[in-house]
Amino acid sequence: MNDEIKRILKLLEEGKINSDQASELIDAIKEDKAVTHTGIQHTDLKDKNLKINVLKEGKNKVNLSIPLRFARAIMRATGKLPVKVHGIKEMDLNNLKAAIETGSEGRILEFKTDEGHYVEMIIG
Repeated sequence: MNDEIKRILKLLEEGKINSDQASELIDAIKEDKAVTHTGIQHTDLKDKNLKINVLKEGKNKVNLSIPLRFARAIMRATGKLPVKVHGIKEMDLNNLKAAIETGSEGRILEFKTDEGHYVEMIIG
């Protein structure tokens, strides 16, 4: 069983998603793989990650890296990020979705939360 499906099953087990969402995620992953095998996909998401860094007072509080294909499947199925980031606005989320869909690279978002955390999201 591949790592992406194991992660989906773990989210299901933890109650973070329901069985319908898990099924949609698995279908999205299978669709991604089918597109990759046909050569139609324009960007290679296989080796890219969505990196989320959260700093407060110059110190790293969160340093998270999620395979981009997994983040994309979750966002397609649920419309949400696979992690909760306080302070992200709907406009920012739309920019992030577009960047994930196109496989853009580099810093996609950076903002400061009301709590004083600096958040950056990078695809690479």
